[in-house]
Amino acid sequence: MERISVRVWTEVCKCIGTEDEVFVRRQVVECNETIFKHIHRKNIQCFMPIISGSRVEGLIQPDSDIDLMYVFNFTFVSDNSDFLNGYIIMDTDNIKPGFVRLVCSDKLEYYGEFIEAMIEKNDGLILSSLLFRDQMVDHMRETFTDTIAHGPCALYDIGFNIEVDTLICLSCNTWPRVATEWIARVRINNWPSPDLISDIVRDGCLLVPIGNPNSQESYLEWRLSFSLAEKNLYILSIIHNSCVTKSKIYFVPIFSKQPYSFALRKKTSSGTKRLMKWVSDEYCPNFLK
Repeated sequence: MERISVRVWTEVCKCIGTEDEVFVRRQVVECNETIFKHIHRKNIQCFMPIISGSRVEGLIQPDSDIDLMYVFNFTFVSDNSDFLNGYIIMDTDNIKPGFVRLVCSDKLEYYGEFIEAMIEKNDGLILSSLLFRDQMVDHMRETFTDTIAHGPCALYDIGFNIEVDTLICLSCNTWPRVATEWIARVRINNWPSPDLISDIVRDGCLLVPIGNPNSQESYLEWRLSFSLAEKNLYILSIIHNSCVTKSKIYFVPIFSKQPYSFALRKKTSSGTKRLMKWVSDEYCPNFLK
């Protein structure tokens, strides 16, 4: 068994590189993001660019695309039920956990071009995730004419067979109440540390323009995203990275065949990374070894 493990480990290192190579890739991505933010520094008050996806973990494979996120900063979402100037309130009543509706005040001057994505319902003005996404895709199409909607993202080709998945999302400056349990969860191996948890909670969460596909009003719903938290947790060990890669090598080819969709293959990729984080949260460090 030990001999087989060594052989598997050697093959995985051929796919993802050695621990030093993965570390260097991560540093390169951090430098790229710093440069990227500097280029967009004049617009930083309106949106914050973030590099996400497998490249952040240093797991760059031949079929990896480029994942970019733009977080709007000029308006914020709050979990507080009291309207504040320029704030959008999260409504979770009668909605599946992980999704919310965004209710706006009647002071339309605070919302700018978001007004075109609003729908008036019995409980107030609702910011539609579908209209918002389509609005962002149309905006991207002005620069990249081949842009198409891809889930909550805008997908386009920048040449050399490289695709870019761009996600435009909103920022929630408070930690959502539905995720309070995560803060106080008992962790037997003290990962993540209390200081890291505090940093993550302080950053809040993001709202992604896509609703629950099983909901009759999915076009009004937004998905809670903890991408910022995941990015803070991405510094997994080489053992974690090898487990993620092995899972992707095994599962993605299976889901590459019909009737499985591209969206399901993407979920398989992101799901394996989240599984590794959950295992690290629940079990001792030697479990994966």
